[in-house]
Amino acid sequence: SAISSFRKTKKFKMKGNQRGSFNKYALIVLLIGLIQTSNGRDCRETDLSHSFSACRNDERTAFFYLDEECTVPSTFAVDPPIKALSCSISCPEPGTFLDIDYNTKQPTCSHCPRNTFSLGTSRRISTIDDTWENILKNKALATCFGGREKECTSWTPTEDGKYLRSGELTEKGSGSYFESFLKLYYEFLEDGQLEIRYKATKGGYFLVYLDAESIWHNQHHSSTEWRTQKIDIPEGKHHIFVTFVKKISDEDSFALLKEISVTPVSQNSLYCTPCPEGTVSEPGSSHCQKCLENYYFDGSNCTKCPHGTVSDGNGTDQDSCITSTRCTNDDFSVKYSECHEDGTQTIDYVWIEPRVCDDTGFQEPAAETLEKCVECNPGLHRVDGRGICSPCELGYARIDNNCTQCSAGKFAEQGLFFDHFYEIPPHFSSSCYLSEGVEGNRVEQCKTHSWNVKDDKLTVGNIHAINIDIALELAIEIDSAEEGKIVFDYQPSNFDTSTFVFKIDDSEVYNPKQPQSETLQFTLSTGTRKLAWIFRLGSEFDEDAHLSIPNIFITGISPDEEYASATDCTECPEGHVSTAGSHICTACKAGEQVNAAHSACDSCPDGQFSPHSGSECRECPHPLNVNDTKTGCFFSSALIYPDNHMVNLQRLTDWNAKGSICKSGTNQDYCNEGYYKVIVNKADGVNSLHYLTSFLNYGVPALEEKRNLGRIYRKKDSKPNGYIFGINDLRKERDIQRDKLEAINGDVDVICLSYQESLVTNYGSSIESFQMLDSGSEHRYGFTIQYADGDLCSYDSSYSSEVSFECDKTEGDGYPTFVSMDRCKLKFIWKSRQICPYCRQEDFEIVESTCVNGVRTISRKAPDYCRFDESLTSTQEECSEAKESFSVVPVMIVIGVLLILIGTCCCIAFCYFRKTREFQGLLNAQNKPAREL
Repeated sequence: SAISSFRKTKKFKMKGNQRGSFNKYALIVLLIGLIQTSNGRDCRETDLSHSFSACRNDERTAFFYLDEECTVPSTFAVDPPIKALSCSISCPEPGTFLDIDYNTKQPTCSHCPRNTFSLGTSRRISTIDDTWENILKNKALATCFGGREKECTSWTPTEDGKYLRSGELTEKGSGSYFESFLKLYYEFLEDGQLEIRYKATKGGYFLVYLDAESIWHNQHHSSTEWRTQKIDIPEGKHHIFVTFVKKISDEDSFALLKEISVTPVSQNSLYCTPCPEGTVSEPGSSHCQKCLENYYFDGSNCTKCPHGTVSDGNGTDQDSCITSTRCTNDDFSVKYSECHEDGTQTIDYVWIEPRVCDDTGFQEPAAETLEKCVECNPGLHRVDGRGICSPCELGYARIDNNCTQCSAGKFAEQGLFFDHFYEIPPHFSSSCYLSEGVEGNRVEQCKTHSWNVKDDKLTVGNIHAINIDIALELAIEIDSAEEGKIVFDYQPSNFDTSTFVFKIDDSEVYNPKQPQSETLQFTLSTGTRKLAWIFRLGSEFDEDAHLSIPNIFITGISPDEEYASATDCTECPEGHVSTAGSHICTACKAGEQVNAAHSACDSCPDGQFSPHSGSECRECPHPLNVNDTKTGCFFSSALIYPDNHMVNLQRLTDWNAKGSICKSGTNQDYCNEGYYKVIVNKADGVNSLHYLTSFLNYGVPALEEKRNLGRIYRKKDSKPNGYIFGINDLRKERDIQRDKLEAINGDVDVICLSYQESLVTNYGSSIESFQMLDSGSEHRYGFTIQYADGDLCSYDSSYSSEVSFECDKTEGDGYPTFVSMDRCKLKFIWKSRQICPYCRQEDFEIVESTCVNGVRTISRKAPDYCRFDESLTSTQEECSEAKESFSVVPVMIVIGVLLILIGTCCCIAFCYFRKTREFQGLLNAQNKPAREL
């Protein structure tokens, strides 16, 4: 028994320092195997067991020993070890293990015996195989991070030992987020998978890192259901980090891990694991399971409950079987046959399994025959009115009772269309669960409660039980050029405390406080979507409550889905084309537009551009020009303002110029990429949000080698080309769906950078308008550019940006500055002397100095609103002081002569008037006529 215990714990897997003790272990096994006990029975061949050593130099050794206490007779001998067995022998199939043929003494593959199991090449971490305490000691490393050392606990087993719970803070940290890491290390023999079974509350989210790269992130938060996630892993040796992240402020947020499995990481299972108590397995099983409903576990096997009793399969004795109720017609579902040749149809009644009612003396409903076959749902038809309802072939739609080929420019969008129900469709399933936190016998509570069909509607209700969820579930593959869509009506009746919940991928998207009849519509992203319509009975007073769904319409599904059909030929979305008989449309590339027939893509006309796939061709706003690829607009450097002042923007647009702005000072971070880096804020020493702005150049920022951003992602539908991009910490984007992201940078070779992930968002891929400032009498110069067609901001709008360029000679070159973000629109401002126009000749005031030492200075005084070459503010010219003096004397002579003449004239006039007055006086005295004198 000591060896048996040793074998179960060590398994002779010699690793590290164990290899040095290899011979010691072999000797101990052989010596103890030869011990004879005086009180035991004689040993038999069936008491002989074996174990394998670990592989070393592609060889292993098999050891034999007695598994039970017995007396070894003189005629019985334990075989010596078999050495040099090849490690290339593989038993990869689950349910098998590497065994020894006791006749040939050679390795062979055998099936696991009853009530044991093996995983083949897989390995699993769960309480099925070991305790969480041992797992954390031997198979996984649990760590945490919250801002400072020793301030948190990491993954720890729950009190009942069933699960691992994420850690908690023991003291308030300096950071914003708290992370619990579970580190694993495996060598994958080929491309394989990691599978985790988990549950997370609303306050946090799961991430899985492969080495330094984030490879998965859960976008839904719910504590009601366990989820299983499968993640592809490439061949090779890998560190795997299973991580739960939450805000430090979310003290009640936590996560639970139930199971982790990886495959393929081994060539063989060297032994079979006994099933956990309460579970069983058949020979050659890869897993154990609880007993089926109406059975109980008797200690070694599943035993059927006595007649007239039922169970949920979780019981460990006969007392878990409860008395069943009498069967009724409600314990049956209807099944319609195909339409017969004579135009009739048969209705069969099928037991709802598992059967949990007492059918003693019950008369099963007899099959019925309909004189007329039921109508097919939209998009389906019967060939010649017989057989089953089938869709038209791909590229055709069911229009006016005919399969019509869709013309060019249209497509037959695939969907599931139910405007009535005569049975539960084969795509759907009905399930019943105990509500979260409710304990009890599920069979006793749920009985045969399920969705059924009544009056051509899917219906559930009139339940005599509380705290149960009756779910109608559907898994559907969405495969659309854009997104799928689901539309349905629901009709509640007599609801008091009951509720209706609609889930997409286990996330509640509709849960009204007061349900009322309504038409609901939701978008469905590409990929496999899990839908659930849930009726939740709240109290015994709602026994008369019931819920009906008269119709369900789902579009954008994969044509591979059963009964996928088309009800109409739909116009291709703008910028998309199709040929005749298509079930999908294809987007035209950037620089192209659809032709008149919407059947092919043509290059944009000269002078027009289209910025991204599926966009319309348009003209660039004046004064911008279309680039060579017709995908964007650019400046030709020279710009003329309305008052004919000109400015040269080459310093802003030419990134390679020696004197360009991005080559100066601290502006060199993104200089080689043609984008300015505008930091908005910082958190924990990291640029939590910043923008890359080119403003005047259309292109793609080169981010592949930016290690300081960690792993960089963008949405799969993001526009790669543009003028303005935002970079944010991906961990702060709580609503991002990881399956919609793609990595855009190369491998990150520093493991710590796995904690830093960035998301790139396009905030403008085309220039919508270009508006110059009205300079007027104030001489204000600048312009504003509106950027549009960024990534989606919400379901009905895209991100956009506005940048104002203003002339300000005091700012020098200046630098772009973030102003605000209003919902989906960014605003920037850039004040710079480079925006100011060049001064014209008439803008200057000319001032000349006198000739000094043969030199005269001519100065030009510039106004504040324009700029000029500082080296040309003044000029000098030669002059002659003598010439200037000579040119002054004649002027002075002329002026002197004029003054003399004026003086002489004044004297003559004075004398004349004086003599005239004297003569007049003399006449008056003599009283004589003047003529006599």
